[in-house]
Amino acid sequence: MKRRGPAFQFYAQDFLVGTVMMSTAEVGAFVRLLCHQWVNESLPDDDTALARLALIEGESGEHVAAILRRVRAKFQPDKDGQLRNRRLEAIRLEQASYRARKARAGKLGAGRRWGKKRGANSAMAVPSVCHKQKDDPSSSPSPSSSKKGDASPKPAFVEIKELEAALAIHPANWEWIGYKSDDATPELKADLAAKRKRLAHLKCGGRP
Repeated sequence: MKRRGPAFQFYAQDFLVGTVMMSTAEVGAFVRLLCHQWVNESLPDDDTALARLALIEGESGEHVAAILRRVRAKFQPDKDGQLRNRRLEAIRLEQASYRARKARAGKLGAGRRWGKKRGANSAMAVPSVCHKQKDDPSSSPSPSSSKKGDASPKPAFVEIKELEAALAIHPANWEWIGYKSDDATPELKADLAAKRKRLAHLKCGGRP
């Protein structure tokens, strides 16, 4: 079902100028017919039906004809044989365009909010991994970086950069020229896993 706006903008100055030569009965009939057009999207091109909609059918025939003559000038016949006030239809189009713009803006705003929420959820997932690693004895620093007698270990940020660079071109992590990661040997896969664990350990604040 097409959604219709429950109300339309009423431009007071334009209305006063456009009805300045109309009688009270003509103005009343005009307003009622505008309302019927807004609700039903058109008016029948039939004087009897228009008189009934305008609540003037009980008047004398000449009086009804005079009112309709003046009021009909405000409505134009359309291709479908119905009558419409063109200004009112322009207002309808403006409303539809405004609602469409607001709907698009709402969808974009919702997309941004959900994107931020997903990002926040992803970021919040890191600490849980870090806690797990801190509680897991197997996540202690690798022997290669904590040998006895090594008085000056690399700063964590240096080792992180080195590990990230190594992982980026690791043969078990990347389809290198003529090489498929599925073909990696167990040793390469184990080395990849160790480097990933070490990188996660350092990023979670582990000792260098």
